[in-house]
Amino acid sequence: MNLFKFKKDQQSEPKKPTIVDSDGDNVSVVTRIKEFIAGDVFLKETVQKQFLYVGLLFLLSLIYVNNRFLYEKELRAVEKLRNEVVDLKYRSLTLSKDVRLAGRRAMIIERLDAMGVDLEESAKPIIIIED
Repeated sequence: MNLFKFKKDQQSEPKKPTIVDSDGDNVSVVTRIKEFIAGDVFLKETVQKQFLYVGLLFLLSLIYVNNRFLYEKELRAVEKLRNEVVDLKYRSLTLSKDVRLAGRRAMIIERLDAMGVDLEESAKPIIIIED
């Protein structure tokens, strides 16, 4: 009978995981989680001593995130400007091609005929006067 009681006692009392506190006391993990959720952790003296460092780390992390957002904003602006430069380059090439075509001799004569201007080409060659 004694043997059965021992087995029964062993089965009824499961061991709870414990953590050794800074004071040397054994504290269960469940108690530790309850303290953390309730905010009692921040009332301990060791945490209060390190609160300045935690605040500094929090401030540095905010600065890091802010710099990251600013960097991504600058990248988007640079990409937008690059696309605009490419568009302007193609537009410039198109306009210069149109100007070159409009300045050709055949195109000028064709436009003058379409406008009804009565001009004729000179039969004499061009004379270049040098100094």
